[in-house]
Amino acid sequence: MHKSPRNMHETQPGTRWLHSAGPYRSELGIGKPLHTHPVWEVVYYLQGHPKCRVNDDLYDTEPGLMIALPPGVPHGEVTNAPWACYWVLFDDPDLVRQTTVIIDDSDASLRQAIALLVREWRSDQPHREAMIDALLCQLGVIIQRATAAAIPTSAELLVEQFERALEDQFQDMVSISVLCEQFGVSASYMRAQFRRYRGVSPMERVQQMRVRQAISSIQNSTLTLDAIAETCGYSSASHLSRQVKRVTGRPPGSFRTSFGS
Repeated sequence: MHKSPRNMHETQPGTRWLHSAGPYRSELGIGKPLHTHPVWEVVYYLQGHPKCRVNDDLYDTEPGLMIALPPGVPHGEVTNAPWACYWVLFDDPDLVRQTTVIIDDSDASLRQAIALLVREWRSDQPHREAMIDALLCQLGVIIQRATAAAIPTSAELLVEQFERALEDQFQDMVSISVLCEQFGVSASYMRAQFRRYRGVSPMERVQQMRVRQAISSIQNSTLTLDAIAETCGYSSASHLSRQVKRVTGRPPGSFRTSFGS
């Protein structure tokens, strides 16, 4: 949906990090086609009432409403009237991966936090990194509270349990069919429900987990790409490189150059 500025704030893996943030305004009433991001996106609506399409669901929006969208979830806006929003692209491995709708309070606390985050992203002020970290932490807590307040369906609970099983096994040769048998459901049903609540297939989710682990190892170790590939479930360093480039748009070596020793 958005272009990323040239500078990127990134912290150590396992914590939150900001990819980009900014305002968006459409005076001509042009919506956004369905698209996805490999990281979280939050959209805080400032003006207008566009409908936000998330997978096959359509959400009514209004100023003061925010939608938190997990990685890989197709979404876009449908409207023929002027509208505006703030958007933030970030990663947070602690968040439950489900779309969450949040209504701002009477003090517009959420809008203030998002506006500060956008301002800091575009600024060169002293202690910028510390401020971004603090604001991302606040945003993560807000989303966690809203998620905890929602009552999950049985299908959502099943997807959560299945996702935890994938987390435990993604470093190995994962068989989605065998895992579905263990859960007592068909592979086609699980794929449909997983895509509904996560926006990706189970195997695509496995690839996201592997890429995250690979980047963590690149940033925090001196292991060769061949060694990292073996620990992340990839058949070779070239396979790892292709997947990291596909998900992040960057070659694996750039993470080590930028953040590693």
